[in-house]
Amino acid sequence: AKGAIYTTLLCAGISALVALVPAFLWAEGIRRFKRMGKVLWTAALITPAIPGSLFGIGLVYTGNLPIFERLTDTLVFPVLISVGRFSPWAAILLYSFRKRIDPIFFDAAAVHNPSPTKGFLRVVLPMMTPGILAAAILVGVLAAGELSGTLLVLPPGVDTLIPRIFTYLHYGATPHTALRFAPS
Repeated sequence: AKGAIYTTLLCAGISALVALVPAFLWAEGIRRFKRMGKVLWTAALITPAIPGSLFGIGLVYTGNLPIFERLTDTLVFPVLISVGRFSPWAAILLYSFRKRIDPIFFDAAAVHNPSPTKGFLRVVLPMMTPGILAAAILVGVLAAGELSGTLLVLPPGVDTLIPRIFTYLHYGATPHTALRFAPS
């Protein structure tokens, strides 16, 4: 079980970090652009309704392409499942958090810093840190509990906690399963 816990935490942590990039860009797109923002907002609300198994089937198809064959034996696809499924939730959270901050601070960062990068690093990033942490925790927790897509793309011999629990419960109550889930 130690290996499954380690793999679960590794996948969840990497997913949380990787998902922040598209989520932040998604939230900024919603905020900055009128028409495209409406499309992005709609996509952020519709994407979580897509079943994880559909994401998994898409990644299985992608993994069968010759260019991606080497990635099928790594944790890249389980991470991509979580990023694809849960970055819209993070984008919604980041957008909501950004709307709560007074825009005058962002305007001041744009005016008083010589480059947009310095303004982002000195003003925007510190003010958005609580929202970024909340989004990372949200994606990490959801990624740790992802089952439907992960079952399809886990490499052979690699196990995460949720598919292992699912397997124990699916194949009946054996003494091994009964001891593992017995009330204490």
